[in-house]
Amino acid sequence: NHYHYAWHLWLFDSLDKAIEEHKIAQDLDPLDPLHSAWLAWLYVEADELEQAKREALRALRIEENPVGYFNLGRVYMELEQFDSATLTYSKAGPLSPNGLGMNYFRSGQIDKGMEIIQKLKQQPVNSWLAFVLATLYAEVDSLDQYFHYINFEPTHAFVPWTRQDNRNHKVVNDPRFKQLMDKMNLPMPVVQQEQQF
Repeated sequence: NHYHYAWHLWLFDSLDKAIEEHKIAQDLDPLDPLHSAWLAWLYVEADELEQAKREALRALRIEENPVGYFNLGRVYMELEQFDSATLTYSKAGPLSPNGLGMNYFRSGQIDKGMEIIQKLKQQPVNSWLAFVLATLYAEVDSLDQYFHYINFEPTHAFVPWTRQDNRNHKVVNDPRFKQLMDKMNLPMPVVQQEQQF
């Protein structure tokens, strides 16, 4: 309950409280590596990268797992340690293409990022693959492709959190983003609301 409540809190702009709740879940179930691995994600969102790295490494000490590697790779990417991010993302199993693609785009290796997109598009599209493709297209300002894939049905469970985890202001400022939020009955991100005034 504390774990899921944490993600509810972050969805509705209470990141500090979300971290507190997530830590309670971790304290109650300290041997579940995902409690540390996903807490690392929240610390990245709070721009507390050393804490994020600590939690991702804790998750990997408990058990090697894709989420731990993915979020450790994310820490390296945010620190612009792109070689370390590439190495780490490559260990993230099914999460590797998403992490590697983002890392290539952010490090200026556009061709490599597009190669990943093309490989992914050769697979049958499901809700997870559509979410990953949307995420990657957002990195390169391909707004039509982003909205094509983010609106894929059935919707992946992570789609509501695009409200918080979308750093591309071009995406957020596009009228189709408000349509997406309206469809999910969610308010626009606070940053967007502030930009309108």
